[in-house]
Amino acid sequence: MAKQDTIVIIGAGIIGLDVAFVLAERGLGSQITIVAEYMPGDTATNYTSPWAGCNFSAISGTDANALKWDKLGYAHLMRLATECPAESYVERTPSVEYWQETVPHEKIKHMADYLEDFKVLPSNELPEGVKAGITFTAVTINAPKHCEYLQKRLEDLGVKFFRQRLPNLAAGFISPSTRLIFNCTGLAAKTLPGVKDEKVFPTRGQVVLVRAPTVKQISMLHGNGFETYIIPRPGSNGNVILGGYMQKGVGDGSTYSYETKSILERTIHLDTKLQNPETEVLAAFAGMRPSRTGGARIEGDSITVKGQKKPLVHNYGAGGTGYQAGYGSRKRADTIPEKHALIPNMNAQLGDPDDENEQLLRTILEESRSANAFDAGFHSRIADHLNEAGAHALSRGWKERFAEHILRGVECIVETERKMGIAMGRAYDKAHITYKDFAKEHPVWDGMIKTGLTIIAIGILAEMLPWALEWLGFRLLTSAGFSDVGPVMGSFAARWMSMIAKRCGNVPAGSMYSYLQRLGMVWRYKPIVKV
Repeated sequence: MAKQDTIVIIGAGIIGLDVAFVLAERGLGSQITIVAEYMPGDTATNYTSPWAGCNFSAISGTDANALKWDKLGYAHLMRLATECPAESYVERTPSVEYWQETVPHEKIKHMADYLEDFKVLPSNELPEGVKAGITFTAVTINAPKHCEYLQKRLEDLGVKFFRQRLPNLAAGFISPSTRLIFNCTGLAAKTLPGVKDEKVFPTRGQVVLVRAPTVKQISMLHGNGFETYIIPRPGSNGNVILGGYMQKGVGDGSTYSYETKSILERTIHLDTKLQNPETEVLAAFAGMRPSRTGGARIEGDSITVKGQKKPLVHNYGAGGTGYQAGYGSRKRADTIPEKHALIPNMNAQLGDPDDENEQLLRTILEESRSANAFDAGFHSRIADHLNEAGAHALSRGWKERFAEHILRGVECIVETERKMGIAMGRAYDKAHITYKDFAKEHPVWDGMIKTGLTIIAIGILAEMLPWALEWLGFRLLTSAGFSDVGPVMGSFAARWMSMIAKRCGNVPAGSMYSYLQRLGMVWRYKPIVKV
């Protein structure tokens, strides 16, 4: 075991992997260990995640949490499909969904608010027996490859993986340094000592894998007691998943020819392209969705280990929505340690700004956006804001996270093309031109939209708020250049630059400093912040 296992996540399905990813992106990667019997690349029937279809759809519930989690999940998956589709095996895909029963008006209204290209189909465009239909731009996910992608990303961020079947929940406290565990055990939560949740049950599904390169659209039919779906699989040379079944309480991992026949008959009616002579049946699979009566369990808890109460967070029972609505639920699970102080000072490392700090961020961003000059007067005003309103938060060690919020705020201003004052407009022009020249020397960066946006935002900070870069871990500049080539170890800058270097391969880790030097970055008018 590693010497530092502050956070242990039990389970390496999509829930456990994404919990780890959210925490690792916040700088805790080196403190996380994932312990699981099955890992990405394995194909056990009870290891559900690799068997998923999988896509974003309207299959989840209509309660407030389900609606909120769907929206968060859609935004997350669309970001992956935009920024790194080939790496993540997530692609934007047109989708059509039909219902044989009436759809709640509130669900349709909610989906219309955020789904791209959303359209309610008129009755004359609906197939016989269908009461409602919608089209929109969805995402498709190559489930097994996406899990492998997440494992690699997590390892790059310092997360450790340890293959072991734990005898009980308390065994998740694998070392004296373990302070918190996340229980992401899926179906195992029904039988694992320390949990033994009788509300957990399997929902069996059978799917058929076919090669059908002409099928480019998701098609789904939500029926009374069944689901029929056609889901292209990204990065698989034309393979498509056909389904399916939703058999509650059935834990049989076998596949049956009569079910395969039913799936093929139903899906051919849904998309006639499957009748193309090129369509080839490759295999049939069965998997068990980790369902739970009453919905997913996401809550803080405690367990007694060697006479001491230890904190834990449960996150299991998402059923068939682990890849979409589960992302939003994981965001909720990740905030539980902060709200209940399960780890001292966790809020300083993970937290989003409270009301006081939110106002401070808005003040700094608005003053920067609208400024006509970034002279001594501008920097003095910013310093006053920090010293007056920010002392309480920044004294708790929240500086890096605060600076990251500033960086994201500048990204948002650039991305949404909000009107800038003279000062930020000039800083943007300089950063944009410098980045374009820089990208010509490193062409692999050109297609990385989000990365380019971040680099331009960093360039604006270099001109206007250089202290924020210091707080992010970019080392100080002197008149002769950088005091050291490379970021502060363990900082946001170190993690971000390492990620870029690993993604781009031929881009030197220190190249970001070359970019900043080209901007002529110096630490003039650096605010003297008391905290």
